[in-house]
Amino acid sequence: MPAVMPLRRLGLPLLLATLLVPAVGVPARAATEPSVTILSPAAGDTVSGDVTVQVAVTLNDEQSLTLSAQLGDAGSATTTVSAADCPQTCTVTLPPIQSTFETPTRGGSQYVIVFGAYGSDPSHPWGLASANVTVDGPGPIWNEGAQRDPVTPSVYRDNVVDDHATVTVLAGAAGRPESTRPAGEQVELRLYTQQGSRAVPPAALITQSQPWSPGADGNLQATFHLDTTALTEGTYLIGVHARDSQGHYGDTDWADGSSEMYVRHHVGQAVDVYPPSGSSYAEVGTTGLKVEVTMYGPWKHQPGVVKARVDDGPLLPVSTPPAWPTRGDNDTTPVSALGEVTTAPLAAGDHFVQVYLYDSSNMQIGPTMGQWVHVVQLNEAAEIPTLVVMHPATVRFTGTAPLPLIYDNCGYSITFNGTSYPGDSLCTAGAKGFSTSVTWTPHNAGPAVVKLFANMAEQPSAPALISNSREYTTTVYADRTVTISNVLGTYGTVGATSVTVTDLRNIEEGSVAAADVPVTVQRLSAGSNTWQTLATVRTSTAGAARVSFTNTISGRLRALVPSTVPGDTVSSEWGWVTANSSSAWTSLPTWTRAGRFVTAKATTRPYDAGARALLQVYRYGTYSWVTVANVPVSTTGAVTSSFRLNRGYYAVRVYRLATAAHAGSLTSLRFIRVS
Repeated sequence: MPAVMPLRRLGLPLLLATLLVPAVGVPARAATEPSVTILSPAAGDTVSGDVTVQVAVTLNDEQSLTLSAQLGDAGSATTTVSAADCPQTCTVTLPPIQSTFETPTRGGSQYVIVFGAYGSDPSHPWGLASANVTVDGPGPIWNEGAQRDPVTPSVYRDNVVDDHATVTVLAGAAGRPESTRPAGEQVELRLYTQQGSRAVPPAALITQSQPWSPGADGNLQATFHLDTTALTEGTYLIGVHARDSQGHYGDTDWADGSSEMYVRHHVGQAVDVYPPSGSSYAEVGTTGLKVEVTMYGPWKHQPGVVKARVDDGPLLPVSTPPAWPTRGDNDTTPVSALGEVTTAPLAAGDHFVQVYLYDSSNMQIGPTMGQWVHVVQLNEAAEIPTLVVMHPATVRFTGTAPLPLIYDNCGYSITFNGTSYPGDSLCTAGAKGFSTSVTWTPHNAGPAVVKLFANMAEQPSAPALISNSREYTTTVYADRTVTISNVLGTYGTVGATSVTVTDLRNIEEGSVAAADVPVTVQRLSAGSNTWQTLATVRTSTAGAARVSFTNTISGRLRALVPSTVPGDTVSSEWGWVTANSSSAWTSLPTWTRAGRFVTAKATTRPYDAGARALLQVYRYGTYSWVTVANVPVSTTGAVTSSFRLNRGYYAVRVYRLATAAHAGSLTSLRFIRVS
């Protein structure tokens, strides 16, 4: 009744002060104004249930009067009296003031107040009469509010529920317990949406009744368990009233804060634990995990620090999250805090990570949260040989997917001088492993990066659960080449060999001189298995070096230089060193008679075991040398031989045959005449 409500909101004391009336009636403002006297219930009466108000009405100069009767803060009854029906004083019975759930009657001392709106001024009701009565009805009750059920400890504050709520109603207030109530009295609860006025709420979504039962501290209580699963998230109002055995409702309890119930179907808090890569799987040896805690307001305790435990390990701190904001009752925006926990290296297998949230007093908020982390051994690898310019190299890529994963795709790339060159696929979708060799011929020296990537999923074309990317930093080295010249000389003389060192750094520039490179020349003497170092020098700016040495024995030569590859050595192809023996005459007569022995003596050096010498003559008038003796060389190097010649004029020489260690040699020619 809109015309009554403004006065009702004034409150009972202010209303009575406005009326200024005696206990039974209120005099009219003037003789021409209507007068009203309450006949029933009379002052001091006791009433219960639905209350009917009867009044005596005199309209005087008014043609009509709209009467409203109100019992305390409860509902009201209205009727209209016209001059045609009531020409003088008449008795009017108003409709009953009903005691309903929406318009309950308050037990105890209450006022019956009659209001009147004149026909000449229907928009302005006046208080015309009142009577103080005693209402015999259910007493006041106290709604303790909704509790989330059965989560303990709850992260949400009171009155925030998910799919179940517990509402406790007390017969008496805290400190004023009531242990008895009239027989048959029950408590009725109704749940409404927040829309609509509190005086006329919308239809109840949930209605339940419970009898009183003994509670804590000697107080009676009624406990309601509400199934809120089907309710949408939002704000609801809880109304509770005591109801007597005749179905009349007592003191209303439209509480402001405590009777509001907030339905939130989220969990109060959620956690996500994952490796730094962000994938669903962690790699063996991982020592850090991301921990993300999400809170849904309004929360009961102000969140603070986060801690975590891996399996049965120690409680570990999570890096400090940002400050949590203060949340209002209706603020349900999720707020997340991301931190990282440092763990011992994780072994392959499944690990359960428990996460704990604490408030500023270091008390745990909500239940312990947890999530499994899957740790797998990733064994994708690239085997990269030493890389040298213009030397074909075989790079081998291998991998075996950890169960239950398969390879979705995998490949490689090579980056050189800042440019990446992608390669072909290394595996087929759905493969459980791969082993692929790729041949690469580098064209330039310098740093290079070989990158291998492999995406793994639980089935082909499914989202990749883990992506393994490995980079191998390597170096392409210049191709160093060294050459050496042959040496030929007589035993005991000084020989020299020329060495040239060049580097091929890129195919565009070609080979260039390698300056200041140490060069070691070695000889493998005939009959030996050991290389002997003759000298070490450094190359000039032109990449050249000359090495001198005493030529004492024939054999092989080589030049050694350090490679551009650290720790390696480059050798030239073999060269040859030849040491010639020497032969010289000791004696030979210039004349003899035919048939006599001629003795020839010569000396050769150096002595080689098993060396032999030939005595050769050339008779003028013939065309070839003839060997007349083949004798061993003595240990002193002496060669001695006696022989006979026919008449003629002869040239004579000694030919020292070559050995493995020294080349052969000839004496000079000597001449002898035989008569």
